[in-house]
Amino acid sequence: IGEGVASTNLNGFWVGSLTDFHPNKGYWFKVTENLDFQYEYTDAELSRQLLTDDVEKTYIQSTQQAFYFIEDIENIEVGDKVSAYCNDILVGSRMWTGPFTDIPTMGNDSSDLTKDYCTENSMPTFRVEKQNGEMYALSGDIPLWESNGLLMVQYMRMIETLPETYRLASAYPNPFNPTTMISFELPELLCV
Repeated sequence: IGEGVASTNLNGFWVGSLTDFHPNKGYWFKVTENLDFQYEYTDAELSRQLLTDDVEKTYIQSTQQAFYFIEDIENIEVGDKVSAYCNDILVGSRMWTGPFTDIPTMGNDSSDLTKDYCTENSMPTFRVEKQNGEMYALSGDIPLWESNGLLMVQYMRMIETLPETYRLASAYPNPFNPTTMISFELPELLCV
């Protein structure tokens, strides 16, 4: 487990976003038996450095984190964004890369910035944002959150979500054409 990345071994194959080790970064190892590990790095500069990720994060990295390895999601496509929420607060996200994509899920580490994040035995919720902007909630057998957890989810299905507020979009292409489109969203179902 690293900062926002993890890998685990499933039946002899490594899955997850942690693909190699980088100098000056910290890692945790969860093992079930004794292990000899060596990592050779020849650069003389061994002091810690702050390195930035190329991936834009819209959540705060926490010292408490878990990873949900999702095997399959109904109608998911490579490039769709899967996000995790606790208390309706975004706590992690990752682009779908295929089976066993690992979704980081940050936890409360007693700082003000993570106070509403996941806690032991809480259950995060997950959503998918399709590449066309459509949003779906995900439903499935989701294990309870635990710090440094590597948690497996076999299958999730998409559930169409209702908008949370009223929204009226601009007319397209414009109201002076012979035909025009106006999109709207209502936070409730209407029977017509």
